[in-house]
Amino acid sequence: MSMAAKFPLEYEISPKSVRVGRSWLTVSLKNVSQDPLTGLNVRLNSLDTYAISVLEDTKYVSKLGPGEGEEVHLQVEGQQSGGIYVSVDGRWAGEPHHWESPSR
Repeated sequence: MSMAAKFPLEYEISPKSVRVGRSWLTVSLKNVSQDPLTGLNVRLNSLDTYAISVLEDTKYVSKLGPGEGEEVHLQVEGQQSGGIYVSVDGRWAGEPHHWESPSR
């Protein structure tokens, strides 16, 4: 399965659905730019905190060089279906950068 892309990252959130109760989601990120991404705060966000509560919302990734990937694992509590998205704050080629995936 290929990952979705929104420059400068490819990303995937799995599993695609969350069951009622606590579960873990894996966020896979890959740097598809020619410049390093550093000091990344990776955050999982819920569009409806009643439907899906993110229990462990932020993970730190120190560096993603060009072509490098990383997986982070975040715990959520599901009550019903809802949307989530990933945001990343850090530095891209030495400059401050904010990135967000489309909601899913």
